[in-house]
Amino acid sequence: MGKRTIALNRCLCQQAGADCQKCRDVCPQDAIQAHEVLEDRCDDCGLCTAVCPTGAICSEVDYDRALERVVHLTPPVLMCRNIDPDGMICLGAINGRLLWGLAAVQPLSIDISRCASCKPEVFRHLTQEISDCNDALRAEKREPVRCVRVRGIPAEDRQPVTRRRFFSSFFSAAAEGLREISEASARPLYAFDPVNWLTRRNAPAGPVFPDLYIRSFCSGCGLCAAVCPEHALVIRRQESGSVDSSFDPVRCTGCGLCQQKCPLGAIELHRPVINGGKRVSERKEAER
Repeated sequence: MGKRTIALNRCLCQQAGADCQKCRDVCPQDAIQAHEVLEDRCDDCGLCTAVCPTGAICSEVDYDRALERVVHLTPPVLMCRNIDPDGMICLGAINGRLLWGLAAVQPLSIDISRCASCKPEVFRHLTQEISDCNDALRAEKREPVRCVRVRGIPAEDRQPVTRRRFFSSFFSAAAEGLREISEASARPLYAFDPVNWLTRRNAPAGPVFPDLYIRSFCSGCGLCAAVCPEHALVIRRQESGSVDSSFDPVRCTGCGLCQQKCPLGAIELHRPVINGGKRVSERKEAER
């Protein structure tokens, strides 16, 4: 079972009036209740990490290191441990923003061929995220993510299991199991904030990220910038009374706090909705 916690100092539930339940709603094991992760139910699929808008999910999986390993593979391929012992424990933590951060810089492949039989919810999540990301990549004239099936070790190449090898492996596994149990309490938990990874990666802006519009009657009070958990927005009121603003879409996770907290309703946040390779606003999409 997986060991995960929620860093409440980062969780949107600590923001006044915010009631984010994305991690709870996405969890196929019902392992998240009252912003706590039930260790005996969690299977480490990582879907909570994929949907958390503030990087509040901490786990034993070092996603930063896993993604950097993919970057240095030739060619880069996202794989889970069912295929590659050094791969991610599960690809459920991957979302369209991370796919963009990898594929917009260099061609990327992903193997989800075993996901449907292993974790159907993860397979459905990844299928949708890959589709949306590929629509965005094509709209920007970039090469889409390729779905591949990485071949495992052929049966004829596997070493036969002799009696000696069986007992040697058995006792080795037992010793390894005892060692893991003894070290379990000392295992570090890693906090993974996709925004920080995308920033270090110098990911270019694109249709997978939100758009933000500030209307002309904005007073420049700066509350929106103050509540933004990822510092994606800067508002400055000039001595002349005019308002200057800057917005970094790569840092924006679409949490919506800026829009919710604006006292004048001057902020309009458009989360990405990809349709036929073009991004349309949620408002226009809802009207269709």
